[in-house]
Order: sequence, then C-alpha cells, then structure tokens
Amino acid sequence: MLNNTLIPFNENLATKFYFGKSITEVIFKQLENEFFIEGNERIDFQKNLFGHSFKLKIINNVERKTIEISTTAISFFPQLKEESEIEDIRKRIFKHVARKDDVYRITSEQNLTSSIASMLKNDLRGCASMLYYSLHKYTNSLLYSFFNNVISIEDHEIIFDEIEHYTSNMFRKFTETFKVEDIKEIEDPNELINYLSHNSSASKTTKSKIDPFMLLMYTWNSEWDCELFLNPNVNFISNNLFGIEYKGSSLDSYREIYTELGKLGRNHENNVKQAIAYSLIKSLEDSERKNVWLFFIITLRLYWLRQTADYEFDFDVKTSVKEMSKLVHTIKSLIDLINLNETKSISKESAPYNQTIKEEEKKETILCPLYSIDYDFPKNLINEDREKKVSLFMSVIHLDSKFNYEKILSALNFTPHITNQKDCFIYEISNKDFSIYLYVNLSSEGRWVFWFENNSELFNSHSEKDLKDSFQDFFTTLSESYLDYHGERLDTNLVGTNPLFLNETTSYISIKGMNNLEFELLKRRIQLESELVRAFEIMLGEEERLINLLNIEIDVHFWLSFQLEAEQAMKIIEDNYSRLNFGFIILDEPHEILHSMVETLNSRVGMFKYFILISTSELQEFLNAGKSENILYEVLMRINNQCYNIIDENGSGVEHVEEILNNCIKLNSELSVIYATKGYWYLKREKDFEKGKEWYEKSIEMDKKYNNGKFASELEQKYHLELAKYYLENDNNKEAASRYIEVGMPKDARFLNDFEELIKEYDMYIPPPVVDLVAVSAED
Repeated sequence: MLNNTLIPFNENLATKFYFGKSITEVIFKQLENEFFIEGNERIDFQKNLFGHSFKLKIINNVERKTIEISTTAISFFPQLKEESEIEDIRKRIFKHVARKDDVYRITSEQNLTSSIASMLKNDLRGCASMLYYSLHKYTNSLLYSFFNNVISIEDHEIIFDEIEHYTSNMFRKFTETFKVEDIKEIEDPNELINYLSHNSSASKTTKSKIDPFMLLMYTWNSEWDCELFLNPNVNFISNNLFGIEYKGSSLDSYREIYTELGKLGRNHENNVKQAIAYSLIKSLEDSERKNVWLFFIITLRLYWLRQTADYEFDFDVKTSVKEMSKLVHTIKSLIDLINLNETKSISKESAPYNQTIKEEEKKETILCPLYSIDYDFPKNLINEDREKKVSLFMSVIHLDSKFNYEKILSALNFTPHITNQKDCFIYEISNKDFSIYLYVNLSSEGRWVFWFENNSELFNSHSEKDLKDSFQDFFTTLSESYLDYHGERLDTNLVGTNPLFLNETTSYISIKGMNNLEFELLKRRIQLESELVRAFEIMLGEEERLINLLNIEIDVHFWLSFQLEAEQAMKIIEDNYSRLNFGFIILDEPHEILHSMVETLNSRVGMFKYFILISTSELQEFLNAGKSENILYEVLMRINNQCYNIIDENGSGVEHVEEILNNCIKLNSELSVIYATKGYWYLKREKDFEKGKEWYEKSIEMDKKYNNGKFASELEQKYHLELAKYYLENDNNKEAASRYIEVGMPKDARFLNDFEELIKEYDMYIPPPVVDLVAVSAED
C-alpha cells in the first residue's frame, strides 16, 4: 500500500485523486501520456498566459468513460469500484506526481521566485543566496531525471549522500580526474555513482557524494541551445574579472591569466578566478562541450557570490543589480529551456485541432510576472513636491543578457507620445475622452520605475489596474519604436513588483477639482461597469450564459462622503429597470447608516434591482481575480429570487428557469434555497408532485448539512404550504391539503399569513394545534 497521498474521493459520480500540490507541465504531460488511449477524444480547457493547457478531458465514447486531468487532481468517471483497480491507478499516478526530480524541480523554482523577489527589493544578498540554492536544487533534479529516464531506474534505487557544491576545490578535483575519453555509457547505476563521485565508494555508514561538474558532463544535452543567454553573461564576467572580451582571439590572454593566478597565494577569490579562467580556456578549446564549460563559469561565480553574501559585509560593492539580473536570467533561461525540451520529448507528435492558433490571431504581449513585495520609491527620484503627488508606483527589472541602456534610451526618444523630462519620461496614453500620464524612469542597470502623479486641481481616479495596463501599453509602444529605430525587435525578459502606494493617505479630491468630479465619475463608471461584466463572466465560468438568459445589467454608484445621504439614495433608485440589475455601491470605509439604507433599498426597489455594498479594495480584488465567494453568493441568491418571481407570475423567460437553476446549482451546490425554488418549479410549472416534493426535501437536507439548519424551519413550512396548494389547485383535495397545513403551520412564523389566506380562500376548517396540558403545567 502506498503512503497517505492520493486518497480517492467519490465526487459527483466520479473518483477523484488530489495531488496535494500543483504539478508542473512536465508531470501534466506525463499523466496525459499515461492515461490517453489512441481513439479517445481529448478536449483542452483553459489556457494560461503562455498558452499551455492546464485542464484536459479524455473521453472514451465506446466504454462511456471519462478522465479529467488538472494541475491539482485527476478524476475518473464512472466511479472506480474495485479496490485492486483503485490501487493500480494510484500507483500509476504516484510514479509521476511523487518523483524526486519533480520535488527538487518545484523547490528550485520556488527558490528562483524568492531570488527574483529579493532582487526587486534591492536585497542582493538574498538574491544571490536564493539563486544559488535554486541552481543546486535543480542539479539534484537533473540527477534524478537522468537516472529515471536514461538509466531507467527508480528513485529508491539511487543511493548517494548529496550533491557537492560548485566550489573551486571541487572543480579542481574534477579537472584532475576528468578525461573526455572516460565519458561512456554506463548501465550499472552503482558504477555510475562511483564514477560521478570520483570512485570514492560508499561504506556502510558513508554514502557517496556526487561531483556536480562531473554530473553536468553526463546530463548536459548538446542540443540545448544555450549560447544566446550564456555568451553575453560569460562576456560580462570576463570583462568584470579580467577586463577581456570573450572571443576566440582571447585564448592566449586567458592562458596567461590562469598561469599568473597559479603563482599567487591560494585564497578563495583567487581559486575561483583561476577556475573561471580554466573554464574560459576549455570553452574555446573543446567546441563539443563548449556550453557546459560556459555554464561552469556561471556556477563558479554564483557560488562565490553566495559565499560572499553570507560572510562579507561589503558584498553589495562586489556585485550589482546588473550582474544579478544577468545571473537570474541565465539560471531561469536554462531551467525554462530544459523544462521545455523535456515537455516536448513527452508530448504527442501532433497537436490537437483546438490548440492550433492562426497567425493573424496571435497578439504580441509583454510578459512580465509581478511579485507582491515591499519596495521603496527610489530616493534619487523623490523630492518634496513629487512625494505629495505620487500615488501609485511599480518597479520592473530587465533580466536580459544583452540589455543595452543607450539603445533603449534612443528608442524612448524616438517613441511618439513620450516627452523627455529632467529625470524621467512622461508617456501619454490617450483615447477619445481623456488622457493618462505615465511617468517613467530607467536606470543604467536596467531597473524601470513607473508611477502616476496626482494633479492637485483634478480628481484622481487611477487604480492599480490602470497602472498595470499603462505599463503594458507603454512597453507595446516602446517595442514598436525600438524596431523602427534599430531595425531589430526588443527581445526582453522582465519581472516587476505589483503596484505600491507611496502615500496611502493622499486625498483623491481637491476643492479646485470639484468641477471635474462629475465627468471623472462618469468615465470611471463606464470603465468599471465594463470590467465588472467581464469579472462576472469569469466568476460564472462555464455558466456565463446566465448573463444572457436573465438579461443581467450592471451599474456602479460611488458613495461620496461630502454628498447628502438622502440625495444620493434618491439618485441611486430613481431609475426604473426592466431587467435584473446589480448596482455596486463603492465606498472606502465602513458606513453603518449606509448598510441599513442598502437593506431598505433592496426591500423597496422591487424584483429587478439589487444593491451590493463593496469597498474599493474588495472591488479591486474582484476585478483582478474574477473570484469572490461573497459576491457569487449575493448574485446567486438574487437570481434565485428572480426565478421564483418568474415562476410565480408565469412571466417572460419562464421557459429558461429550470436551466438557470441548474446552472446556479453547478456554481454553488450548497445553497439550499435554489433546490427549494426548483421544487416550486416542478409543482407550479410542471405540475409534477413527486419531483416537486423530492426537490423541496433535498433543500431541507442541504440546509441542515451545509448551513446548520439555519433556514430549515422556513423551508419545511414552505414545503408543506406548496404541497397543500398543489392538492387544492389541481385536485381540490381538501383532506390531503389539510394534513400538510396542520403539520406546516406551526413550523415557523414566516409563511403563517400565507396559510391563513389559503384556508380562507378555500373555506377550510383547520383545528388548532393540540396543546399538551401536562407539559405546560410542568413548565409552570
């Protein structure tokens, strides 16, 4: 039996295995190959920013079976019944999702993320340290991947203590023992482990330690196209350490440097420089293994920086953002390259029809992962006047081996709608109604800073999304100008911070700008309403047809503290609506009176209008992620009420009600009232007593299961009321109706008047409930 991972769960008539983590694309493709059978139909869902599918459905139309694979789980329909079959499938999944090479790969990528975040914060020590550990963990991943895929042995058969670090001492030991002619195919894993550890055979108490340089000689793939990101970085290191351009004619100079360094006294820095010089020489002599020798230079430099970062106080003067960004780019590029090649090697030869993208449909987008980190606005850009005006800002860094400050500045000066200021550029983003001004600064090390400034005479309505969109717009325009000016594309890799507030207490309204308020609010409303419609579509997912079926409309209201509350309330509810309308009232701080007023508004404005009170931060989160349990709950409850009213009045759109209710249940299967409304549909519309009764009972069951029976008594009372109505309206069966009335009336006070009106309408006599006098006496 395997360990406690991948426990099967039966969900919606399927058996689902959760991975307990988010798997990589490589593992995703392995699972696809494991379970896909020729002749089955495959359907890809959801693409991420890079176009990779991260949800797959495999359909066996002959056996009527399906398999769904996502990054977090895999499920099988119909449910797996036999224990032997479940265990067999678990093992097939386990060998992919719990492999050590994947564990090390994920850890490596997490360290890389931490390194990038540290660089964005100007924490170069943390950046160097985490980047080295990313490299070392990835080396472990390469070892396990090599043994699994090339030698074809499992993780538990690979016995060694650890992979040594990329030290200059280990490099010297490697160069003393390594001979090109020794590299050969070794099928015995123990023999290979001995070779990779310089034949230091493991004893019973001591395991072998792997030489990372020797390991790379075996695992390095000559087909990996690395020179684009290795050569520029090696050239930077060569210039930085020795003042020499990396090229073929520099070979003799490197030999001289290597000899001179050997004459000097041994210390850590000299040893590293000599090892780097040796690698430079070998990269020019050994063309077949040139790239691996170039990569040794990166590893040796990075290990030295990591050691210096940990133990020397003056680390920051020994490196720079420019060098660290180049090293980050190299390690990231290599990891991405190996992952891409590994994914390609296990992918199907032919892409499915729905992954084909027409050339004219492709749209170039600047990809820039953003990290939520603390970063201070640069001191060299701040002054007393600007500090008062800057609202939002963000920082972005180039991870480019070939970043050229002067070439980008030239393109900036050549870019339309950009003006050159003393310490920054101003980029104007225009549409037919208004302009946004984005302030831009670029340092020689490749760090951008983008910000908005408030004009004290205008109302400021900039959001975090505005800054992100403006940044994207800017880089798209810059890329076009770069191509026009230099005749080559701006091929760049970027990482950045999420937008930050310089002064969170900045007032967004000035007295002089009051005259502009109405116009600014109008344009902001139009923008937000459009964004909210898109967010609704994301939230409703596959059920977004609800928007069309119910003819949903969305509008936005700003609650302004300086306006009279009664005046605002009247303005908000003055329109009449002929469709289901959600009104978002946006405010910055909690407002007790407003909460009470919203409840009153929702009870007064009728079935077609519903208000949702939301703070600016909640709204921003909803727009960014397209997800909100609170908003989804409010929307579904209102849609349910709308459906009930349509059924009750046999109104327009009644033919869509059942489909709408089914979609709502898919979005939230725990809302008991939706089941009750479906029961009402069957009793009122379909005249189906048994199904109506079944769905009402299901609603009571769901409320007790998921809501601690909060509405159970109301649901039970409504259930008895509607069954009584059914008997009276369809069969005129007063006897049967009486039984439901007698049981349902005492359940709750909610529908008591409805019972009384029903009794009066059909001229019925219902005896009062029997009182237990003994129990009453005992209580007294």
